[in-house]
Amino acid sequence: MRSHPFPSFCESQSPTNYNHSANLCDYGRFFIRRSLETTQNFISLVNACLSNPYALSQTDIRALEDCGSLLDLNVDVLSATIQNTNSTDYLQSSQAEDMHTLLSAVLTNHQTCLDGIQSSASSSIQSALLGLFENRTMLYSMSLALYKQGWVPGTERPVANREKSPVFRDWFRPKG
Repeated sequence: MRSHPFPSFCESQSPTNYNHSANLCDYGRFFIRRSLETTQNFISLVNACLSNPYALSQTDIRALEDCGSLLDLNVDVLSATIQNTNSTDYLQSSQAEDMHTLLSAVLTNHQTCLDGIQSSASSSIQSALLGLFENRTMLYSMSLALYKQGWVPGTERPVANREKSPVFRDWFRPKG
């Protein structure tokens, strides 16, 4: 059975109100929605930093604007993924694979934003933003992994273990 590299993060972020009938797709939808919410919150923070351009250097402004553009793309991808998966546990192969590719790009965009902030932004901008990247990386990774397991054809899905609640916990056992 597959496991995820962030089992404790996964447990801490998972919804407590899901019951035994929740499946991998239900958890995938939850984490994708959570990813969208945190991305929108992060955009608000980046925009707040940009709201006083006179206090920023040109490199800070460029790094924040680039990051904002990448985050906007992530919002578009995550919104489209929610729209495509909201009412189904099945997607056609080509659609599922296209969305999987786009969700992979969310991680790439996030890392590019992080790299830009680390390499170009001032220490004050870095201290305001860098601590927020790690949880988002794990959240995007969770969304991608659950999407792949839930919707991409040919991916082995875990079998539910009725003794545990829910199937999600079986899938995200620590690697060992």
